[in-house]
Amino acid sequence: MLLMQKLLSFLIISLSFLSVASAQKYLNDKNAQIRNVASFHGIEVSGGIDLYLDQSNSTAVAVSASDDEDRDMIKTVVENGILKIYFKKPDSWLSVSWGNKQLKAYVSVKQIDILRASGGSDILINEGLNCQNLSLSLSGGSDCKGRVQAQELRIQASGGSDAILEGQVNQLKVQASGGSDVKGYGLVSNFANLSASGGSDIHVSVQKELTADASG
Repeated sequence: MLLMQKLLSFLIISLSFLSVASAQKYLNDKNAQIRNVASFHGIEVSGGIDLYLDQSNSTAVAVSASDDEDRDMIKTVVENGILKIYFKKPDSWLSVSWGNKQLKAYVSVKQIDILRASGGSDILINEGLNCQNLSLSLSGGSDCKGRVQAQELRIQASGGSDAILEGQVNQLKVQASGGSDVKGYGLVSNFANLSASGGSDIHVSVQKELTADASG
């Protein structure tokens, strides 16, 4: 009986751990701070903050920086269903801390349909996203890397931004400008509409129908 009780206790603890781990598996960062936010369907990250994104059965948001003061300056605000993650600069330049701030945001989502990165922020998709429709916008030297499964994927990359993607989509629309590259060597689409300008490159695999335009 004692052995059975120990086994049952171990099973309950294990199940509890697994349910929490799915939402917080990325929180190996000792400086991470969990944020409570309203529900959202899109994410906008800026100001050099790197976004680590994964998909799970629960939603969670956390932020991290090299020190607590910089971490507290990372704002997480939901406006019109978009989670905006940005760095609020101090009112005085005397309060600015120099050096590598290591600004990071960890977000776990059930579903997502909008991703935006600007100002040198990067998006790293852990273990892939599976969604119906996804709009990805990159500007100002921001990058995105990961795997995407979607019915429709729309990508806009400008200002020297890069997208390194793999996965499977039905409809793909890409607009790349200003020296931006979309490196989708492992990204397969049935139908694709591609537009590249200003020294930009697009590499994807198309199985059925391709419409393409290039200039500059």
